[in-house]
Amino acid sequence: MRIKIYVLLLLLSLGLVAAQTPGTTHYLYGYVSGPTADGSIVSVYIDGKGTLTDVVGPSGNFGTSGWWKIDVNEFDPDPQMDEIVAVSVDDGNGCTDSTSHTLGESGSEQVSDMDLDCDTAGPIVPEFSLIGLGAALAGIGYVISRKRKKQ
Repeated sequence: MRIKIYVLLLLLSLGLVAAQTPGTTHYLYGYVSGPTADGSIVSVYIDGKGTLTDVVGPSGNFGTSGWWKIDVNEFDPDPQMDEIVAVSVDDGNGCTDSTSHTLGESGSEQVSDMDLDCDTAGPIVPEFSLIGLGAALAGIGYVISRKRKKQ
């Protein structure tokens, strides 16, 4: 009879320990498009809790080209439902994108897609500014007026 009671107590205590072990995950995942997506760094930030990161593509947590995955339960303390997270991606060459996401209850949530389709040649910008243009026009005007005086 005593052995049965000890075994029962032992099983109950093991059950309570197992029930208290957190072990839950809450994944955010998403897709990043663009020629420089794979190898880029995705950062998930929660105010007051810090930042978690992952690598986009095969070398990251998701393991598939263009995709990333982060367990937000790695934040301390765990995030709460309706908490807003900021998500950004950076390819390391000046091409970035960002979005925000409101956490739900589910164990896995997809964040809005992000795009790293940046123009690698950069925007076409004239070599002069408006001030430079004004100075150039003023200089031309000065030269023209000097020529008129000489005639």
